[in-house]
Amino acid sequence: MTSYLKYNDQISDKDSLEDFLNQKTAGNDVLFSTVAVEAFRYYDIPARYVEGYYLKSDAIDDEGNATLTSKDGHAWVEVYFDGMGWLPIDVTPGYYYDVYTLMNMVATPQGEQSDTNIEKGHQDSQSVDDGQNGGMINDLIDHVGNLGMMSLGVLTIVCVVIFIIWILLELLRLILNIGVKYIYHHASSKNKTKYLYSLMEMYLKSYGIDYQLGLDSIEVDETLEKMDLIHQGDFLRVCRLFEKSFYGEIELEEFELNIIIHFIVLLYQNQKGLKWYNKLKRRYTILSRKDIYLKLIRRNEGD
Repeated sequence: MTSYLKYNDQISDKDSLEDFLNQKTAGNDVLFSTVAVEAFRYYDIPARYVEGYYLKSDAIDDEGNATLTSKDGHAWVEVYFDGMGWLPIDVTPGYYYDVYTLMNMVATPQGEQSDTNIEKGHQDSQSVDDGQNGGMINDLIDHVGNLGMMSLGVLTIVCVVIFIIWILLELLRLILNIGVKYIYHHASSKNKTKYLYSLMEMYLKSYGIDYQLGLDSIEVDETLEKMDLIHQGDFLRVCRLFEKSFYGEIELEEFELNIIIHFIVLLYQNQKGLKWYNKLKRRYTILSRKDIYLKLIRRNEGD
């Protein structure tokens, strides 16, 4: 626009936009701002056309008063930046200084906006011509774009780290499960029963049920049924098997152990009402509560 379009504040607004774009005539601030809004919107950059008054600094008297007339009417553009809001961009030749000063004041913390800052903006703007206004816009867009890329980069790194941790946890969980299964199959019936009871006790605690064998078994059975986790009587049947082993000192048969295992699997797989962190805790129980698994190993070794 600076290279090919000429500025003339005496041009009438009526039916002159097309001629202005075809470089048949010069244009005023209304035409420059209109073209700029259309250009921003063409590239999907939110922009709006604004009209108001332009107050020159030398129009203010010693008492801080100024008089504005229709001759001071002016048009400019506001462009929206995420996290910053609407910022004024004046593409009309000859008005760049005021935009530059405003941007300088916006970037200055409250309480430090003094005449010195404004004067500094004025001095800095003297070395910048109208053709560099587009450079300022590009710098702002690049800055916002860089922030977005940095955020995306950080998010990507976090996701990669979480993924790597998840892979390591799953591998460790798999290795420990293989070891425990091997030890379990070679353990005595008595040690198997004690290990299964520890697992059941742990899974019940994840539902907020602190159970001790022989106490409130009927109440726990009713609670689990109401939670739609088991059928009525399933828990009581398992408790009788544990009592048979612990109190009666009778080794359980393989089919009896399978009944207990089936019940524990139901408790593990049915996760109704559990919060996400309880689900994670269940999945990685073998990592967080290795004492249970160590007991199985020690008992199997005769410790």
